[in-house]
Amino acid sequence: MDNTRRWIRQFLIDRRGVSAVEFAIMASVMVMLMLGAYDLGNAAQEQIALQAAVQAGGSYALRYPTNPSSVQNAVTAALPAGWTLSNAGGKPAVACS
Repeated sequence: MDNTRRWIRQFLIDRRGVSAVEFAIMASVMVMLMLGAYDLGNAAQEQIALQAAVQAGGSYALRYPTNPSSVQNAVTAALPAGWTLSNAGGKPAVACS
């Protein structure tokens, strides 16, 4: 019993390794924050690319309003690689792969 108390008291007093534990906690928080910032930046970049494609389709539709398939072709051509147009419900929509 006496050895157990002495071991517990020594464990509570000992401060070795505190810096490593603090670093582990802060490093995990910082990594999560950096991954969140990367994800937000990626979403903003995709939004900008989508807006550019829609703008290209809109400017084409202003010049040639009676040709909807060509408008879809203009939007498809302006989309980034790997993105495709889907035609759900008869309305053009964009899907990312």
